[in-house]
Amino acid sequence: MSRPSKSQWRHICKAQRAQLTPAQIHTLSQQICANLRASQILDTAACVLGYWAVKGEIPLDPLFQVYPEKIWGIPRCLPHHRLAWHRYHPGDPLLPNPWGIPEPLEDSPLVDPSLAACILIPALACDRSGTRLGYGQGFYDRFLVQVGGLRVAVIPEQGLVETLPRDPWDVPMEVIVTESQIVRI
Repeated sequence: MSRPSKSQWRHICKAQRAQLTPAQIHTLSQQICANLRASQILDTAACVLGYWAVKGEIPLDPLFQVYPEKIWGIPRCLPHHRLAWHRYHPGDPLLPNPWGIPEPLEDSPLVDPSLAACILIPALACDRSGTRLGYGQGFYDRFLVQVGGLRVAVIPEQGLVETLPRDPWDVPMEVIVTESQIVRI
């Protein structure tokens, strides 16, 4: 029997994620963010790159609240599958991009991604070797080859699988945080 392709995995993972209720996503967010705090991964980071959760991704709001002294950056999608990182404070205005993802305003202050000690990355799934499955557009893989911060995938336990297909351009995660464990690769 052949292993599922990335496309098949995306279909499976999106279907699983669609079953989560808003209350379940809120609980997962609280648990995963508590695990991140307990791990001390963020403690010494002055600058952290995160994201604004969409489509069942794990919201990072509890971290934005607990670590207001940190420089938080969230991405804005640019042409050619590139990301620009903008400073974020809770309550800053965000506008939906063509995919419906809330993004910082174009004129909001930029964050130099090379200053980030940690990058919190959404995923549909990850495997125990650090392979991350995203939505297939390559935004994060193109970005991650350019920076050196600790690569941390943020996913529910149901998204942690034994093996995913990996392409040569896939940038592996160094840490995976779920509601019940922290996997260091």
